[in-house]
Formats: sequence, structure tokens, C-alpha cells
Amino acid sequence: MTRKPQRPAVVCNCAHDVVWRAIRDFLRGELGILKQDSNLPLFSDYSERWLRDHDHHIQPSTKRSYEQLLRLHVTPRFGQMPLKKITRDDVKNLASTISEKGDRSRNIVRWILTALRAVLSSAMEDKLIDNNPASKIGKFNKRERGVNKAQAMTMGEAEAFLNACVEICPDYYPLFFTALRSGLRKSELIALQWETFNLGSQTKTGTVSFWCSVITTWGI
Repeated sequence: MTRKPQRPAVVCNCAHDVVWRAIRDFLRGELGILKQDSNLPLFSDYSERWLRDHDHHIQPSTKRSYEQLLRLHVTPRFGQMPLKKITRDDVKNLASTISEKGDRSRNIVRWILTALRAVLSSAMEDKLIDNNPASKIGKFNKRERGVNKAQAMTMGEAEAFLNACVEICPDYYPLFFTALRSGLRKSELIALQWETFNLGSQTKTGTVSFWCSVITTWGI
């Protein structure tokens, strides 16, 4: 009894057709494999939108500081990454890389992480990511404190310093006198104006600050 011959060539050709169609659709992006990541916002796009949307919710100096820290340190590393692709290890590596640079203090690393954490917290609220990979990263930035600590001047040292100012740089005596007696920050001292003082009650009204050639006022 003679068996009916099979047609393997037809089956083989059909299989090849299916494979080539799958490859073609994959290259065209029609299988949906790559569409999920393409719909996620990049960090650079989202951080820029976050800065615009929070313009009235944070102090101007804080916004400018965040903008500068993100632009110089975070966006070059994460700018072209989708938000969901940023992992905790990525953030730890960023902090470690910046800390290894000799001109980067621990405080600068902390400020960079604070700015990154704020952006990613907003992304969590927008349901774009499930968790904040920058949360509690600060503990990895701790170092042993140095032996030398800043100490305030004694009354005698402050008096000697002001007496030297009178002899050496009398024009700056009011500035140093105000700094010693008020405890203002350098940026606040630079931006001081007569309108901020209440000489009757010997108090200062509001807070004025100088940051990158811009004087900002709040709390008045």
C-alpha cells in the first residue's frame, strides 16, 4: 500500500512567512513591544514641566537652585531615560560619582538629591512611577565629621574684630556690625534695604535675599 506523499515544502514556506511577517512588524513597531516605554515621559521633559508647574508653590530662590542643580548634575545623567527606568542603584551611583569629585561638598550632594527627590515624588503623585528611587538616599551620603567645627566669636573677639574694621575698612563696619548682631546670612546682608527695618521696634520686617544677581523678598 503506497502512502500519500506529504508536502513539507508548503508547511516550511508558511512558517517562513509567519517569521518574516513577525520580523517586519517588529521593525515597524506594530507588535506593541516597544510602545510601552515610548509612552513614558523622559526625565528631562518631566522635570522641565515640573519646574514650570511649581513656579508659584516654592520660593524663587529654591526654584532657581533646583533648576541649576537638575540642569548641571541630574539631567546629563538621567535626561534621556524614561522615569520608570531610573532605579535606586542609578541614584546611588549618581551620588557616589558626585561625592568622589574633590570640589563637591557633602551639602551639595544633599541638595542635588533633594531636587531629584522632589521631582520623582511628584511623578509618584502623577501615577507615573510606583516608588521614589531617591527616597532616603541621604544616608549613603554620610561621612565622618571632621575634628574642627565652626565656633562663634566670643564677645572679646567680636569687639576686637570690629575695632580692626574701623581702622582697616571703615566703609564695611556697618555690614560686619549688622552681621555679628543680627545673625543674617550673607545673601540677606547683601540685599538689605532701609525699608526692611523698623527702627521704632528695632525689628526687621520680612526676609530679603540676594541670589545670582536677583533680589527676592518674601514674608512681608
